Amino acid sequence: MSTLLARTGSLLRSPDGWGHLLIALFALVAVGNGGVIVSAAGGIGEKAAAGWFIGIIGIILLGLVGLGFREDLRGGRVSVMSELATTIIAEEEAAGREVEDHFQVELPLHSPRIIARLLLLSAVLLVGWMVAIPWIGFGAATAIFCLLFMRWMSRTSWWTTLITSISVGAGLAILFKLVGVILPTGALWYLI
Repeated sequence: MSTLLARTGSLLRSPDGWGHLLIALFALVAVGNGGVIVSAAGGIGEKAAAGWFIGIIGIILLGLVGLGFREDLRGGRVSVMSELATTIIAEEEAAGREVEDHFQVELPLHSPRIIARLLLLSAVLLVGWMVAIPWIGFGAATAIFCLLFMRWMSRTSWWTTLITSISVGAGLAILFKLVGVILPTGALWYLI
């Protein structure tokens, strides 16, 4: 029991643990907001359906965070790509072919300070996205969030970032409209 507590404490002091806690916090907010929307709508109707959707997504996210946390505590995290590469290499060697390991890539590890800065930046962007949705609408807020996130996190080119962010924002808005989810259009659009 004490080793489990020690590993938990160690994980919570690491950037992975901070990520788990941050996502769990947002999932709890989603569950709470979903519950508020459902109760305000009386439990039935389109508004209640939106609340149920938000709450269920939050519950699913909490479950995934719990599974990820458990795997991190066990030390059982295995990269899918490394497993796949190992399998392919073993099959090629068994067939008697010459194999070079093109899958092995040494990526530089970021310092905990850089990881913490990226997590904080992600949290600020996510909170900004949530605050912007009622004002500029889901599609525009999502496109701006994607644009900023991709530029700060991945350093992709401006054209790729712009096309991807507009496609994601518009695509998600259209997809949600097609399945009948009512999305906020934004209060500022009514002032124009």
